[in-house]
Amino acid sequence: MGYMTRLDAVNQMLISAGEGIVSDLESKSGVDTSVCEFMLDQKIVDYQMRGLANNQQNIIYTPSDKDKTIKLPNNVLSGWLISTHINSNGNEIRGIVRGANPPYLYNLTDNTKQWSPNTNYEVYLVLKFDWEDMDTNVQKAIVMQAAREYQMLSQGDGDVDNYLAQLSLFYDSQAKGSDNSQKRYNIFTGPESSVTGAVNRNQTMDYNRYRYPSK
Repeated sequence: MGYMTRLDAVNQMLISAGEGIVSDLESKSGVDTSVCEFMLDQKIVDYQMRGLANNQQNIIYTPSDKDKTIKLPNNVLSGWLISTHINSNGNEIRGIVRGANPPYLYNLTDNTKQWSPNTNYEVYLVLKFDWEDMDTNVQKAIVMQAAREYQMLSQGDGDVDNYLAQLSLFYDSQAKGSDNSQKRYNIFTGPESSVTGAVNRNQTMDYNRYRYPSK
């Protein structure tokens, strides 16, 4: 759980634009607070889309004979099928996220949302977390980005923007460092398989044959 509340975040944005703070967000203390909240929510989504340590998951779904669809959590930001499956035409199946309430995994190759029953499908998901569920370092980085954008839209002061840019770089580096420590990923391990699949490819192949083809 992060230390900053949404009220703290909005007040930081207001102060950065030279405006007065508010005591709460419930009484709708003016148009400015509504704009700040909207911009904050957009930055929360933008930041989480990159994939944080705590909002990336690999989940295995197994459709039943009765319901051949793969329903995903409502807070999915993005995702795709990472396990390998071949259709009846010999083509590798590509699965993506579509729909809402709830979203579902869509078979883009065969143009259907139904999947083979009793088969395991591994799906990589990036999830949207609520403000209160994010680490404080990440919260601070998001607030600085939102404050910088709000200040430029409301005041347009270049000197203040330069100051906020320096703060944004500092907090962003703090957030990335904390997130990398939690992930503990390297080139051999990670939630997304495109890199690890290349690293862990069949080592029995004679790669010298491709590097030095016979004449």
